Order: sequence, then C-alpha cells, then structure tokens
Amino acid sequence: MKVLLALLFVPLAACATMTTGTREKINVSSSPSEATASLVCNGHPEGEGLTPIVFTIRRDAGDCILTLRKEGYEEQTHALEQGVNPAYWGNMIFSPLAPAGAFLAILGNADEKAIGVGALGAAWLIFGTDFYTGAVHAHKPGSVDAVLKKR
Repeated sequence: MKVLLALLFVPLAACATMTTGTREKINVSSSPSEATASLVCNGHPEGEGLTPIVFTIRRDAGDCILTLRKEGYEEQTHALEQGVNPAYWGNMIFSPLAPAGAFLAILGNADEKAIGVGALGAAWLIFGTDFYTGAVHAHKPGSVDAVLKKR
C-alpha cells in the first residue's frame, strides 16, 4: 500500500517541464510602436522584429539584453535575467516520492527498504528532469512595455 501511494504521485513530479515547457514567450511592445526590437541571450542573437513582437526563447538561454531602436528616439536596453521558474517549486509540494522513499528506506522491512531506495533514486531523477530540459528557468521580466523618448 505504501509503495502504491508513493508511485501515485510520480506523474506530478517535473512540474516545470510538464506545466510550462522548455520554451517561453517574451512579449515586447513600445510606444510609439514599430520600433526595432533585438534580443540577444548569452551573446547569441535570438531574434529581431518590429514592436509589438513576441520572442520565443529557450528557458535556459541565459541572461538576455533587449535593445529597442527607432529613428528620432533614444535607444533603450532592457536586461532580462534568467531565474528560477516558479513552477519548479511545485516539485516540492506535489511530489512526496522522495519523503515516501526515505520513509520506506529507513523504517520499512527488507523488501520495503529496497523499494524505498529505488523511489529515492526515481525522485531525484524526476526532479532532475527540470534541470536537464532547462524548464527550471524563467526570465524576468517576461514582458517589456517601453516608452521611447524623443531625441
């Protein structure tokens, strides 16, 4: 029964990968519109276009710099920092697999101990999925609404 209860919650692990995916959208708008927006993450160009625009980037793209240019207006740059995806913390709330495995490994009989050690290994593998896929990350801010200043 204990094992079935522990395995019941396996699908709820890797929350960030399952709920938010490995890519995210960065919404960029400006006033006035039709400014050229360029996004560079970790030194690599991610895209360019006219505002309003939506960039789709990998969650693990690194820190990004958004540059906005429009003739007759001052150039603006905005930093988008890579941080922790809030969905990742769902692993701690919705996945009792690790505590259940630890309970069985420490307090169970010989068969339960083996299952508990296996559950612990599975839990760390599942938690590691968000790191492996990059879904553990999210960029802040997730959108930029810039007001351009005339020169």
